[in-house]
Amino acid sequence: MKVLWIIPGKGEGSSFIFSRRQIRKLQDMGIEGEVYFLKSRTNIFSLIRARKEVKQIMKHLKPDIVHAHYGSINGLFATCLKHPRTVITFQGSDLNNTSSESFIHNKITKLASRYSLKRTVGNITQSQALIDIIPSKYRHKSYIIPSGVDESVFLPMPRDKAREILGWNQQDLVVLFNGNNPKIKRLDIALAAIEIVIQQFPTARLEVLSGDVDPEKIPLMLNASNVVLLCSDSEGSPTIIKEAMACNIPIVSTIVGDTEIRLKDVSGAILTDQNPMDIAHSIMSFLPNSSNNAYNLRESFFSQHLSGTHSCQETIQIYETILKTK
Repeated sequence: MKVLWIIPGKGEGSSFIFSRRQIRKLQDMGIEGEVYFLKSRTNIFSLIRARKEVKQIMKHLKPDIVHAHYGSINGLFATCLKHPRTVITFQGSDLNNTSSESFIHNKITKLASRYSLKRTVGNITQSQALIDIIPSKYRHKSYIIPSGVDESVFLPMPRDKAREILGWNQQDLVVLFNGNNPKIKRLDIALAAIEIVIQQFPTARLEVLSGDVDPEKIPLMLNASNVVLLCSDSEGSPTIIKEAMACNIPIVSTIVGDTEIRLKDVSGAILTDQNPMDIAHSIMSFLPNSSNNAYNLRESFFSQHLSGTHSCQETIQIYETILKTK
């Protein structure tokens, strides 16, 4: 089986690292193929050039399936290649309206995704909430597979050891925040919350993950942190939550995407709203230095089948089903 995967961006830093890791895992499990990074989604001349490049790749690869990771213009581009077996993995903001984005941006994103749905043989979404957004006539070909996390990479380790490797101060109280898209992730709320925390815990600080952070450092940064914070406007199935669960790191999260399903009644996780004061109080309940050994986050990670191995097995099953369908 050969697959051509299409991912937005340049394939550098932490950009779509969850998709890149999944593809590497699929290749390790025997799926052949190539990855094409769609660098520009707004310049028509770049898109025309990209289509010519991809057509050349398809000519020699002869893929059985074209699989786009993310909808919107990326998904639309994939369907315009007119391969008879095109699959799109929708991540969340490509289907959801996002309050931090402009009306025009939301409209274009949703129209592109909606048009793409017509031309696929299969759609993969991150949660039931995303399935519910898809028009009912396309749901028969839609599947739920939360993006998995490599359980052999994201492992618990002693906090002091992780900090020593990173060169972090052992006395700091670190709140880790994924800010690779500050507007959607709501960095403003995170900063407001940490200011409240600092009033009671002066050594507290917010460690922001930007898109240029070395992906290999993420497991260390998780293990070196006291708490992981998520307060986004829009998510599908946030990877940072599953990575924190795999590392058994405490989590404070708003109810967004599938976080309520993932974290409800899980020891070491608190669900809250986007009010900075409420977030701050939730963060402080894990400070100054609670032991990660008291939590069952990693146990819940496995019981919910969130590992990269499991998600890749389910993806391969979808590939096989599509290939058997005439």
